[in-house]
Amino acid sequence: MKQPEQALAEYKTDLKFYPNRFNGLYGAAQAAEMAGQMSQATEYYAVLVKTCEGSTSERPELAKAKQAVLARSRFYFSITSRSSADETTACPIPA
Repeated sequence: MKQPEQALAEYKTDLKFYPNRFNGLYGAAQAAEMAGQMSQATEYYAVLVKTCEGSTSERPELAKAKQAVLARSRFYFSITSRSSADETTACPIPA
């Protein structure tokens, strides 16, 4: 993907017409990741995981999405579980 920002815009448009489509969500997550928009990528991965909840699929894309969501949740946990002294120096997490 040579133009991830443009690809992300196209995926967003596609998802308006075809929400929760596997390839659309995964493509948007990848494009966001390549564009350096990690929180947005994680959001798309999370929607993909939720959409496939209860599935027995072994697709590598779904495994990657689950891994990305798990990594992000571990990051949030490590930030929120710090002591109160550390909280004053913690970086805010972008929305």
